[in-house]
Amino acid sequence: MKKYIYSLFLIVHVIAISGCFNKGIEHEDGFGNFDVSSDGKLIAFSWITNGQASLYIYDLKRNYVLKKISSPSEASFLNPRFSADGKNVVFVSNEKNSINSSIYVGNVISGEIKKITDTNSIKTEAVFKSNGDSIIYCAANEYGNNSIVAAKTARDFDIYSVSISSGLSKRYTSLNAYSLGSLNIDSASTIAFYVFAGDNGGIFKYNALDGKMSKRISSINDTSDKAEDYSNPFFIDSNHLLYTVYNRMYIIDLRSQKTKSIYSFNSNISNLRYSSTLQRIFFTDESSDGIIYSIDISGKEKHELKLMPRSSP
Repeated sequence: MKKYIYSLFLIVHVIAISGCFNKGIEHEDGFGNFDVSSDGKLIAFSWITNGQASLYIYDLKRNYVLKKISSPSEASFLNPRFSADGKNVVFVSNEKNSINSSIYVGNVISGEIKKITDTNSIKTEAVFKSNGDSIIYCAANEYGNNSIVAAKTARDFDIYSVSISSGLSKRYTSLNAYSLGSLNIDSASTIAFYVFAGDNGGIFKYNALDGKMSKRISSINDTSDKAEDYSNPFFIDSNHLLYTVYNRMYIIDLRSQKTKSIYSFNSNISNLRYSSTLQRIFFTDESSDGIIYSIDISGKEKHELKLMPRSSP
């Protein structure tokens, strides 16, 4: 049996259905998207070969892939996110030559997978609810052109939940958003997400317990940025949220609405993740050069993680 050994370099390609902002259904070969377990021991990522994306569970300490999860039906497995205990991943399954997709859960150790939802909509991103018994996901109900000259894209997005045991789904929001994504959830079942809607876009919160939607997240002490440009929300804890504005990274105290600038990069930041155990932030940029960067919570001690696949007996 082959082990998939990775040195430290990732080649990132833009893939369609890699988040809630997809423009098509083609998957370009190369690295897709990633997540880091809360304890910082594992990375889950998708890698596309010959148009099909598989998932890989990578052990950071031992420097090799523990498990490869792929579909025998040539479906692409995309956008993995860890459960709180790091034992499972939730991901999107996109059938070959299909627009619609479904949500699966996979076991990190055994590689066994379970289909959770139907394929009646364009599901593009999912995260485990804090208690692990259900999944939060975003889905689009339309796919088309917004104008004669524009390319087709998924649209009409909202947030849903689905029970892992029963498969019963529930619609949370009625936003009918043009684009929506970067789902993240805290221990109190508050969902943070990004909406692309021009001057009305930005980061919002939705409370899954009482069904209340927050006003747009904004800072009272940083007037250099516009709230519609905030993106990539990720909870540090229930009161503090990481976010980015293009190439800059911030932490906002949600009680005081005061923001602290912690890092400035040389290009736009994307795919923001956080390990609570390591207290380190992981991210990629939009240059598609493939490097995963990490910094400590104060924005210092920058490391680079570069994964390049090769096999060995």
